[in-house]
Amino acid sequence: MEKNKSLTCAEINKYSIIEYLKNKGIDPAEKLRNRFRYYSPIRNENTPSFDVSLEKNVWIDRGTGEGGTLVDLCTRLENLSVSEVVKKFNNDSFSFHQLNIAKPKIDKTSSFKILSKELLKEKRLCDYLEERAIKLPVAKRMVNEYHYSLNSRNYFGIGIDNVKGGVELRNKYFKGTLGPKAISYFKGNNNKILVFEGFIDLLSHFSYSKKEQTSSHIIILNSTNNTLAAKEQVLQLPKNMEVFLFLDRDEAGKRSGQVFQNLDRKIFDMSYIYKGYNDYNVMLMNKPNIKKSKGMSM
Repeated sequence: MEKNKSLTCAEINKYSIIEYLKNKGIDPAEKLRNRFRYYSPIRNENTPSFDVSLEKNVWIDRGTGEGGTLVDLCTRLENLSVSEVVKKFNNDSFSFHQLNIAKPKIDKTSSFKILSKELLKEKRLCDYLEERAIKLPVAKRMVNEYHYSLNSRNYFGIGIDNVKGGVELRNKYFKGTLGPKAISYFKGNNNKILVFEGFIDLLSHFSYSKKEQTSSHIIILNSTNNTLAAKEQVLQLPKNMEVFLFLDRDEAGKRSGQVFQNLDRKIFDMSYIYKGYNDYNVMLMNKPNIKKSKGMSM
């Protein structure tokens, strides 16, 4: 697909969303009559609910209600502003002809095996975290490097265990789960509970706050579908504990936050820290030199 210079948003939106996803290694789970259906590339889910219209070339994530054009999708997946997306298209640095690195497909029938769980050291994983403005000392303290086989092929990624024995994994090209999907919980020894939507948000918080250790309890949803399970985890802890929410500022994050607001606990919405951005990490990548905020000692 050849592009002309000085493309406008309207012209960029004429490019195929399906081809864009394909070149990111994302293939449809179902090919329906007038649309392709995918596992959502913007969140974790067990049932595909992300549709791309063949006729209108628009997308909708039916799990969150989000949707739009190719430019809208690029801003979400690439963590860029609209103007940055347009600039990258016109600079030929945002190409449909990039290397297609296939996303390993994980489903209930997949055969996987954890080969090793190690301290984070793989350069490509470290480079990926640094691209996301994550401090490596923080990452090396909080997450691990996993090597695993999936359907007889070997992969590696940054990972964190969940409470059902699964592993939440991530690298530059893949975000998913090995084994059962569940929350992650790490016990602390003070009266604070920090709730994050994903472990990149956790790493973003401690990279931003520059706090070396935490005594707080930590809950990671790993998917907004796990909000009720996270709520149950909170209810198992003493009522005098305070809950600090670091959830995305989109509709799904707001709905999850409302579930916690209904608890008989002191609840603090900490998303004001990254006001103007969808999540903690997007802010961190766009403002790498911001100063530490007050009240971040957790």
